[in-house]
Amino acid sequence: MRDDLQRLSAQFAYFRSIGLTYDNSIYCSSLFAHNALEISDVIMMPLPAKLPPAWSLSVDQIKDADISTTPIFIRTPDDGWGAFGLVDAQYLVTLMNAVNKLRGFQLNIRVGDGDLIHPCATTVPHQPEWLSGVEYNITSERLPIVVSITAPAAEMGKAWQFAFLTLLPLTLVLSALFILAALYLQKRKLSFQDELRRGITNNEFSVYYQPVYGTEAQRCTGAEALLRWRRADGQWIRPDVFIAAAEAENMIIPLTRHLLKLVEEDVTSWHIEPNSHLGSNASAEHLQDSEFIADIRQFAANVAAHRFLVTLELTERSLISEGPEAAQRLQQLRQEGIHVAIDDFGTDHCSLSYLQSFPLDYVKVDQGFVRTISSQEEETPILDTIISLAHRINLKIVAEGVDTVRQLHYLTQHGVGYTGIFVCQTYG
Repeated sequence: MRDDLQRLSAQFAYFRSIGLTYDNSIYCSSLFAHNALEISDVIMMPLPAKLPPAWSLSVDQIKDADISTTPIFIRTPDDGWGAFGLVDAQYLVTLMNAVNKLRGFQLNIRVGDGDLIHPCATTVPHQPEWLSGVEYNITSERLPIVVSITAPAAEMGKAWQFAFLTLLPLTLVLSALFILAALYLQKRKLSFQDELRRGITNNEFSVYYQPVYGTEAQRCTGAEALLRWRRADGQWIRPDVFIAAAEAENMIIPLTRHLLKLVEEDVTSWHIEPNSHLGSNASAEHLQDSEFIADIRQFAANVAAHRFLVTLELTERSLISEGPEAAQRLQQLRQEGIHVAIDDFGTDHCSLSYLQSFPLDYVKVDQGFVRTISSQEEETPILDTIISLAHRINLKIVAEGVDTVRQLHYLTQHGVGYTGIFVCQTYG
């Protein structure tokens, strides 16, 4: 056994000596005079009643040890046999001292429940909690070894000072940028609200009328009112921009009322046949407003002299978001002679059941489906399905965005009663 231990010891240069333990006996590769000694003769401490699976002893607990021979690591399996290693200070202690002297760190090692191993023979002096710094522990996943590094309070102060001087200016700059961005967005929000109000007050809005062509009558039978905005400086604002902004800033209802007022003023000079269609978009917010019915009644009364067929055009989103309450309000207006159309049908996520559950008079087919008509021979399955469905539930059809004779002829042959014509930009 001794020869085997000496041979193994020679193979591991990092250990001063290695050996085996059995109960209280120790077999060491460096003990030539005896085959075994009592562990209590080697270490200066009484053995615990039950040895832990793994433990360690510091240099000051090893009899006749010098600085060149430091800790001893002992592992004791359940069957009584164990193993130990005496680490040479040339490797471990020198490394620990180097780390400790670098910036005053305290590097320690502990095996299992054993004694704390540190690079000096004296115990680590006790420090107040506020001076002890921060301890960082690393535990091996394979072996019961824990390495701890304690940074002194002075070093922590340097770290805080570095972080303060380095990160604080950056934090202040980022905070300032965030505040400026928030102020800019808030200012822009308020500015857009003010601009919309100023645009209404200064009459910057005007109405363009998109003609509606009756395929049976073969002439223009009405128009759809489209709001446009041209600022005082001559800049045009796209409808999708100012409509979305008005919805976001709770200005869509005042803007809709302004549109109705402009239409009322425009039609006073018109000379048209009775029962011409006059369409205007209605927003989901306005449909939900308690004054919606009163606003539409007032508008219908103000244009009654021309005997218009007033049509409210709502998107699928408006119908879905409002549900039964919207249906009741629309039904009440229909009983008073107001027509209702669902705009841009097929472009949102509306259930087909809404075509039956809501009181509707017209289905307006989006221009994207109309543009699929490239020739009389080519099939347009989606457009044909919408047309067939509308006929089956007795809804009149308005096809938007017709700009070729071929499209007009195709729609007329398929029973589409009305089309929105792009070739003419105004009506009145």
